[in-house]
Amino acid sequence: FDFDVVTEPFVTQRAKFTHQFQVLNSISDRYDISYITPIKVRRKTVAQLIISDQYYLRESYQNKNQTRMKVLLGLSIIILVFGIIIASSIALPIRRLSRQLNKKLKADNVIDQLESFQIKRFENRKDEVGILYRNLSGLHQQLIKLFHDKERFAADVSHELKNPISAIIANTENAISAGPEASNQSEVFAAIKSQAVRMNKLISEIAEAAIVDSDLVSTAREKFDLSEVLINILDHYRDTSEHPKLEFSDDIQKNIMINGLPDRIGQIFVNLIDNAMTFSRPVGTVHVRLEKKWRKRPIIVIEDSGPGIRDELKPLVFDSFFTSRSGNSVIPNSSGLGLTIVRQIVEAHNGNIIIEDSELGGAKFIVEFPRL
Repeated sequence: FDFDVVTEPFVTQRAKFTHQFQVLNSISDRYDISYITPIKVRRKTVAQLIISDQYYLRESYQNKNQTRMKVLLGLSIIILVFGIIIASSIALPIRRLSRQLNKKLKADNVIDQLESFQIKRFENRKDEVGILYRNLSGLHQQLIKLFHDKERFAADVSHELKNPISAIIANTENAISAGPEASNQSEVFAAIKSQAVRMNKLISEIAEAAIVDSDLVSTAREKFDLSEVLINILDHYRDTSEHPKLEFSDDIQKNIMINGLPDRIGQIFVNLIDNAMTFSRPVGTVHVRLEKKWRKRPIIVIEDSGPGIRDELKPLVFDSFFTSRSGNSVIPNSSGLGLTIVRQIVEAHNGNIIIEDSELGGAKFIVEFPRL
């Protein structure tokens, strides 16, 4: 229509002269539509023709858009079904996971609470929720291992410190009991000094282990030449060795680049070479090899001609405060933390370290680092 949707009522008298339209909204969505026009004979109105109808706007819209409304209704149902599926398969499991993670940890049983993190049927899920759950479970296991390691380390530190302290106390009491004129005073003080030196070295290496732990977490990695680091360290040992008959041989491939912390990776070589020298001097051989094959990981091998490591002791050499290689060759004043720090640095760089028997007669330490 080219007129207002709702018009003023027409005037019947005017219909004698001209036609009129009328659209009235009487109730609800019903519209009364009327058209009136005069019927003339010789220019004289002899009758009036009135045509009217009732138009229901809602019904008309529904009739004209019935197909579209069915499509919209179908889409609405599909969306509703998918919404319910998503809510039940993703939103609700995430809420369960969130409630599990939101539990407050109590200081008296932190490990028990971490170990209790488990939600049935989440482990085998193949979707993102399952991946998230497995990643969180892995994180919990790492935290549990960290707590166990810290507890064991604290217990080991306490045990290791008690030994020299007990020896110092015993020797001091003996010296007091014997009096200042005793003939063995120098031996007693030498024993006290030896235990004090051992304590000092132990405390220094414990502090060093803590610094290493902090660096591995907070310091950014960088790309550097692994070959150059190893060559410089080996040259230093050749120049400063106090044992002329202790031979250092090498087979180092040049220009091998890796990502990591140069100082800490250098500490790996220092600790392993120190370890090899300790068991090979004053006469022996320490051999160092570095190689990287195409599309393979860099491999460092440090081996010696010492007494070797018995098979039953190989799983123990990386434990804190382990100081025996062959079972009866304990190194004086050794803290037993050197190889523990080595493993800590290697694992922090996503590497791997293993022990084998060397053809030189001693131990062979093989370190693998991820390739660039």
